[in-house]
This record gives sequence, structure tokens and C-alpha cells, in this order.
Amino acid sequence: MTTAKNDKCVDGDLSNFSIFDITHTLMMSRKTALVTVERSGKKGFLYFENGQIISAIDDDLRTGERAAFKIFFWRGGRFRMEFDVAPRERNIKLNTENLLLEIARNLDEQTRDDTISDDESDASAAIEEQFEDKFRNELTRVFDKVAADTSPVRELYTVSAFDSLLVALNDLGGTALFLRPGAQPRIKTKEGFTTIKQESIKPHEISGFLDTLLSPGEAAELAENHEVSVYYSADGAGTFQVRGYHDSGRPALIFSPASKSIPTLASLVPDAEPLRSILCQENGLYLLVGPLASGKTSLLSAMLEDGLRSKDLLITSFGRTQTFEFTEECGFLIRADIHRFSLSQNGGLQSAIDQGSDVIAVDEVTDSPMLHDACVVATRTGLVLATLEAEDLSDLSDRIRSFSNQDRDSNILKRLSQCLKGILVVDLGSEDPACAKLTVLSLDEDDRARVAQGDFSALSASPALT
Repeated sequence: MTTAKNDKCVDGDLSNFSIFDITHTLMMSRKTALVTVERSGKKGFLYFENGQIISAIDDDLRTGERAAFKIFFWRGGRFRMEFDVAPRERNIKLNTENLLLEIARNLDEQTRDDTISDDESDASAAIEEQFEDKFRNELTRVFDKVAADTSPVRELYTVSAFDSLLVALNDLGGTALFLRPGAQPRIKTKEGFTTIKQESIKPHEISGFLDTLLSPGEAAELAENHEVSVYYSADGAGTFQVRGYHDSGRPALIFSPASKSIPTLASLVPDAEPLRSILCQENGLYLLVGPLASGKTSLLSAMLEDGLRSKDLLITSFGRTQTFEFTEECGFLIRADIHRFSLSQNGGLQSAIDQGSDVIAVDEVTDSPMLHDACVVATRTGLVLATLEAEDLSDLSDRIRSFSNQDRDSNILKRLSQCLKGILVVDLGSEDPACAKLTVLSLDEDDRARVAQGDFSALSASPALT
């Protein structure tokens, strides 16, 4: 995928980034965009407003839900996302969650029945005939059940099914919401567990939520590893990290609130310009180094947020606990799980490169293969910002040497010396701001020679930012 910065658009191949992936990304970031899909001379258009599909038109000039339904069944082709576009008139009445759920279900049914061929027109036509009656009958059944029950009932079969519970999680100041089949919802607070007096969670509720929330790649990860971690934004409740996992063979969920507040660079360091200049680099590797809870993740997030506010950047961020909600005033950020930070066939780095990412961030590098791939990308393609846990520069030397002793790459020190442009030694964890420190190390040729030997302790520092 490529990014045309002047036109503020993103182009790509649907074989690498499906329409479901595009929709998931725009929904999570609540972006307004026009998505054009083209295959074999046919074109379809989906207009998103604040992350919701409100308008669609297909190659037969049909509009509304039927057009969207057909477009989602196109296989292969190209797409373009344009972000500076004029508003469109709404022709889709259904919310996007309901639309996606029905599309996914029909896609699964048709795939099992082997009715989708390379020429998708027959399958699309057959499914379209079922779509309106089947979908509306199911919605009617759900709404009738809700209307007939006088007790509070969750809205089933939608990605927003648990939003009321997430509001309760926030109201109670809880740290986690636990949903397990056969049990009532439970919220962990500072005082202990609180049980929500609702009907017990049904397995199909969780399955329906995950079917709508997860991209095909994330669904495959859940099926293979029995666990997946993603993010979900609920209207009026904020952003949450969602951990889906298999509990005795049945799906279960844990929601944790994601922080909405990213510290500004100005609040962390008095002079942020040296850090801003890093984001102007076209390639190279910068390591953010410090002990546990030293503020590495906060600093990395602050740098990305500053870049998204002021520059037209496309950033791909790999992490385990990406707890910050970015504003994306000028740029665009794609989140990816840390397990996909790899140049292997199943990894996500090649997709980030194909998408034309200006910056690739990883929190954090933990082994030789990750450092190897970070060096390859930083040398050949673009700018990489990576956190790495180390007590000090001497400990960093020990960690990097331990990486070089791992089986995959005996030349990791040489690779690192060629692409490493700087090290940020982070110590922002003190409760007293006056004690917080950030030291920026800019490498010269002598420093690169030391890095090639695995000696970081003697690197010369530029003036500390305190």
C-alpha cells in the first residue's frame, strides 16, 4: 500500500489489506473518508463518517445496504482511501456493526458451501436475494425479545452489545470487566469484584461480538493461539483494550480501560525540538532505553502524538498494551499487535512497509529476531522507533551482546552499527518532575565502531534534557 501525501489518500491491494481491515481501521479511529474499491474494471464506493458507513454505491449504480453488501464480497483488486472529501448524503440506515455482522455471517455460510467462485457475481446475487428478508427478520426477532423483557437486556449480535457494561465499568472506576459464558458480568474495582445484576452471558453473545470486532487476521490469531488482544472504542465510554480468549473451549472477554491522556512533549522535557527533529528523519533506528517503569512508552507515545498533530505522517505502531488514544489531527496511525512485528510471511512489518508508513514504532524489542527486523527496515525502508528495557548503557551492552549470541543473526552488532542513529536514555519515572531526565545520544563514526563491538557504555552524550 502507498500513501500520496499531497492528495491525503492511501492506496493498496485488497490481497494485503481487505475491505474488512479497512473498515475496522476507520471505525476504530473514527475517521471520515471515501473508500473506492476497483476490480476488473468495476468500481464501488463506501463513504465513512466518523468511522460509520453512511453511504454506498456499486458498479450497477445501486445504493444503500445492497450496494455495500455487494462491495464487501469483491475478492482482490485495489482500493483507495481519501480523507479530504465532501460530505455525502446518507443512504444507509443500518449501523455499521449490524451490517458487518450480517456480511460476515453470510460470507462464512457461503464459504462453507463452496459457493464463492473467482467470479463473485453469482455468489453475490444469490446472497443478495437472501439479505434483506433474513437480516430484517433477525433484527425483528432481537428487538421483539428486548421489548418483551422488562428487565435490562443487552443488545445482542452487535459490536456495541456490551457498551452499557463499559459505561458501568467507567462509572465504578473499575480496572477490568470480565465476561464469561454462563456467568453474570463482573467488574474489578479497588474495593474488589462487583457483579452486575443482569442475565448471564451467553456464548453466542461473545461470539457475535468477536465476529464483528475482529479483522480476518485477528480472528485467525484467536483460532490458532486461543487468545487475541485488540482495541474497541465505545460511544460515550471511550477506548478499551479487549482480550478475547478461550475458557474451557468457550470464548470469553476481558475489557480494560485505555488511557485517553497522552503527555505532551513539553510536559516531559523543556526543549522538545531535538525529539521533533527525529520524526523528520527518512530512515534509521532510534532506541528508547531505560529500566522498567522509566517512562519509555509514555515518551514514545508523546513523540508519536506530537508528530500526528503537526505532520502528515502515516505511523504503524506495534505494541502489547497500546493504552493511549491518539488525536491524528494531521496524520494517521495504524495499531498492530506486538506479535506481528516480523518480516516473516505471517508478520505485519511487510504490510506496514507496503502501506508506505513514514514511521514504524515498536514497544518493545525483546529478542534478536525483533532487533534484526528493526535493523533491516531502518536500513532499507524507513524510520523505526523502538523501546528496549535496560538499566543503563552498560546493561544495554550486555543485552545487545546476548541478542548477538542468539542463533538467528551473528551479524546483529554490525547491522545495528549501520542503522542506529541515536539512543534516548529515559528516566522519567520519578514522582518529582525535577528529577526526571532524558539523555539524547547522537552517534558519530567512533560511536558506531563501539556499537559494532557491542560496547555502548562509552558512547558520548549530547547535553541532557532535564
